[in-house]
Amino acid sequence: MQNTNRARRLKRARQRIIARTAMLSLITLACATLLTVSIVGLSNQDSEIFTKPPEETNSFDATPNATFTPAPSTSAPYVGGELTPLRTPSAMFNNLIDPNGHTVSTRFKVPDGFKRVELQEGSFGEYLRELELFPDGERLYFWDGKICDNPAHAAILKRNMPKKYEQCADTVIGLYADYLYKNKQYDKLVFTFNNGFVCDFKHFTQGLRPNKDANGWESSPDYWKGNDERVFKVFLDYVFLYANTASLFENELKKVDINDISVGDVFVTPGFPGHIVLICDMIKNPQIGEVRFMTLQGSMPALQPHIMLNAHEPEMSPWQNTRFENDVFLSATGWFCPTQNLMRFK
Repeated sequence: MQNTNRARRLKRARQRIIARTAMLSLITLACATLLTVSIVGLSNQDSEIFTKPPEETNSFDATPNATFTPAPSTSAPYVGGELTPLRTPSAMFNNLIDPNGHTVSTRFKVPDGFKRVELQEGSFGEYLRELELFPDGERLYFWDGKICDNPAHAAILKRNMPKKYEQCADTVIGLYADYLYKNKQYDKLVFTFNNGFVCDFKHFTQGLRPNKDANGWESSPDYWKGNDERVFKVFLDYVFLYANTASLFENELKKVDINDISVGDVFVTPGFPGHIVLICDMIKNPQIGEVRFMTLQGSMPALQPHIMLNAHEPEMSPWQNTRFENDVFLSATGWFCPTQNLMRFK
């Protein structure tokens, strides 16, 4: 009898120990999750944390893309058995690419029966259509100079080599901010950090900067004032550090019906990690009503911003199809986004 009672007591004791261990494990996991979310919430883009604020220096000269001799037309234009050229593809991909064109509108022709959609003069859409491109035949590079050896790009935007923290959301933010700045729409240069802090260019022109916790403003005699380009660049660096796809999704963008798709809209999946691509041109066949669009993106790790191929229909590349299977946009890299996440800057 004593042995039986002792066995029961031991059994109950083991059960209590197991229960307590399980509870402690759950608490530990929950704490670790909260800590991870907190760290990620303060990070710029969707994988890294940055604590050093941008320095106010005069090092704002453009970093040119390295010059390469285009691959000869007899060489294989594809790598890995996929429709993704190692270099920008020129006419060896299809006859819709004019290697002599230096902007989006001149590099890419429209298929027979299509016309470019009309865009309002001075609009963000018109600005995107006239973006300058590096010469055809260039390779695509990561921020640290390493070659992207499995790209899906049709052209590379002629912009500074990105910094480590200039990732996918920053490509879109940078283009939209550049458009606003060049058109002196300074009051619209407002972006929300991932922690909810509203960062606007006006404070920067007054010599103020976000504090070390990125939740308030501080001043210093070393901070530049005014609205010249060097102040604008510092403003962008702060936004790049502390804004991302999630903050854009929640604060700067509004949803758009897929039937109202337009140049300047974005496909976005917010999160950690998240991703975003920008529609930079559109065409329409007036006879049959078919609409097609072109996309550009940055990436993570930071990668030169580039026009994306349509690897699923190489004969129409880089024009993407609006016949979305299962209401999903599928990119040449395999990234997909539900069409309900088509959005536009407010």
